[in-house]
Formats: sequence, C-alpha cells, structure tokens
Amino acid sequence: MKNKIKKIIAATVAVATLVIGCIGAAGCNYCAHQLDVIEKVESTCIEHGHGYSYRCKKCNKLFAYTTEKGLYEISEAEELPLGNHVASDAFNVKLKDGATSVLDFEVKTKCAVCDAEMPMPDEKLATILAPNLKKEAGRLSQAYNGTYLYGKDGSTEKGAGKPYTQISFKAKTKENDVISLNAPTYTKDQEYIDNHKGQGLIYQKDGEWDWAHGWGSYQRFPLFIPFKEGVERKVCYIIKNITDPEYYTDPIKVSWCVDGNTWADVTVAPGEIGLLNLTGNHDDINVMNQYVKVSNPNSTNGELGNGSARPMKIEIVGVFYTYGTVQKLDIDKQPVKTEYAAGEVFDPTGMEIYATYAVDDKEYYLGKLVDLDKCEYSVGDKPLTKDDTKITITYGGARVSINITVTEGGAANG
Repeated sequence: MKNKIKKIIAATVAVATLVIGCIGAAGCNYCAHQLDVIEKVESTCIEHGHGYSYRCKKCNKLFAYTTEKGLYEISEAEELPLGNHVASDAFNVKLKDGATSVLDFEVKTKCAVCDAEMPMPDEKLATILAPNLKKEAGRLSQAYNGTYLYGKDGSTEKGAGKPYTQISFKAKTKENDVISLNAPTYTKDQEYIDNHKGQGLIYQKDGEWDWAHGWGSYQRFPLFIPFKEGVERKVCYIIKNITDPEYYTDPIKVSWCVDGNTWADVTVAPGEIGLLNLTGNHDDINVMNQYVKVSNPNSTNGELGNGSARPMKIEIVGVFYTYGTVQKLDIDKQPVKTEYAAGEVFDPTGMEIYATYAVDDKEYYLGKLVDLDKCEYSVGDKPLTKDDTKITITYGGARVSINITVTEGGAANG
C-alpha cells in the first residue's frame, strides 16, 4: 500500500510539473496541454513493457518527458527490454557431465512465466549439512570441528573444500531392516571412547572430532533438514557408492524416508553416483532422525555383503529448496582485511555471513552460511577512497554492513 501511495504522489507531481512547463511545447503552440499519466508497465521475460507516457486530453497527442529534453511528442511509449526469468518452486537436481563426486551437481528450476529451464537462485537453496546447524544447535555445532571436506580434486583432507557426509552399512544387513540415522552421542570421556569404538563419531583427547573405525551402521556426520509444520519439503540426496569393488561388486539399493511415511529409493553400483528425490512433511522444525533401508538387488534375500564381511559405504550430500525468504544477514566473522590504502580493492576473504530465513516474514526456521561469491558489495571492484568507511553486503534482498578504514598512505593490515 505504501508503494502504491508513493507512485500516485510521484505521478501527480510529474503531471503538475509537465502542465506548468508544456505551454508552447514542441508539436503544439495552441494547446495548454492537460495530461493524463499512462502508467509504466514492467516487462516480463516474454513480453516487452513500456515506460511512462502522457496523453493530452485536449489534442490527444502522446508525450514523454525527461529532465534533459523536457516534454516532447512521441508516436508510442518507450519499449522496455525483456525482463529476467522468475524462478518457480520447481526443483530439479542434475549431475554434471562426467560427475565423479557428490558435489558435481547443479540445481535447475522453471521460469514461473514462460516455463523455460533456468538455474535455481542461490538464495533459494541450502545443503543438508553443517552450516544449517550453526546457530540453532548449541553443543551439537561443535560436531563440525574437523569436518572431512571435499577439495578441488575430491580430496577428503580436513579443510580441503565443501562438507559432505559418509555412511557405512554393516554386511549381512537384511532388506527390511530399518536403520535410524540420528545425531551420535559426543563426549570427551575416555572410558566412553574405549567402550564405544566402531559406533560412530566420537570426541578424541586431542580436542578434534574424529572417526573411530569399526563395524556397524553409522554415519560420519548427522544429516539435517529444517522443516516447518504442514509444509512439504522437497529434498534431493546425491549418493555415491564408494564400496571397494575388489571386495563387493554388487550394487546397493538405498531407500530413504524423512517423515516416517514416504519412501524413495535409488540403486547404485560401486563407483556410481545416483540421485534420490523425496518429499515429506514433519512436525518438528529441525529434523535429524531419518530412516534408511538398504538391500542387494542381486541377492535372493536382499542381504548385503554377498559373503563378504566388508561393509557397504556411501558418500552423500543433499540439497533442498527453501520456502522462506532471507530475513536478515549477520556477520559471524570479519574479513581478514579491514584497513586499506586508497586505490586498493575490497577483499572479503575470511568473512563469514549467516543468512536467516523466515516464512511470512516472521517465523525463523532456517539459516545457512552464505557463499561470498554470491553476494553483492556496495563498492563492487572499484578502487577504494578515503571516503569509503563501510561496505554494504546484499544477499537475497537482505543487507548488512561492515566498517572499513581507508587511508591515503599504507594499510595497517593485510
């Protein structure tokens, strides 16, 4: 309503200005024009819109107005260029050509106007991993110190790249055995560590989360989906079978459920990557308890292992479409460089920005760390001057600012 009132006031002021200055304007020396505003119509991705124009009620001539040219006669309103595609709720995950890791994927959607395929905007996506737990998890967030990460070549060295998780399934698991995936228990207690080796992620004496190798069905890091009651969540898991084919050549059928009711499945052979799409509703806001069934399609009873004692292993990452909008941004960590010499360019390296989402602009239920490359910065890549005292960062329509110092001499840090 406020925007509509502003537009009406602006149009009224424009008409008044034009009427005062239009006597004797080009094209009509005998008419004191009485102008009606023809509203601006925004373009869509398939249809051109047009700019503001003004038609005289007395002589029926059409005019445009600019501060440079004043009022001038036109034959038709200015045609505006086609607009951008508008993302819909369609959610389609695709593996990139030649994909070798679970991170080689892209997310597509369809334009809500013309139905053309387009990339899903980054601010509408989240991965089901560590960043989603950062604010809400309390002690649980500590679990991600020492996360095993993918690097540029698929390295799993700590700190190498983006996070993923891994799940191992015990040999001899039966086809209808339902495995509950949930957050493991964390402890620094050495007695607990000694008594629970092989049962998942535990806190070692050196202060790092580590993987205690052993037998059993377990996951390296808990998966997480933010739910809102009554809202259907669409999820896609990208799963790679990393079982050593020297010991186990049969494929594995993975069936997954997030709400206790709706199951989906995918079959992947060792070395292969597959997509598992599913939907579900849930009463809880933050869901970590999920359910998995695994089986061997080549086995008569569906049992894993096929005579081998080695467990099946999968790597997995997941993505989902967010139903909310970015409500606010927080600076969790300042950039490494905040003091500059005039002429230098702003560098966001080291900065961590946390986006909080909301439904109906009021109920927070999701957050994620933002990819700095997806943000817009008020200074762009322009050289800084001593008048630049803050940088405004924009992501998903929300803004946050940081203070910087620019001097004519040398910078104090960086």
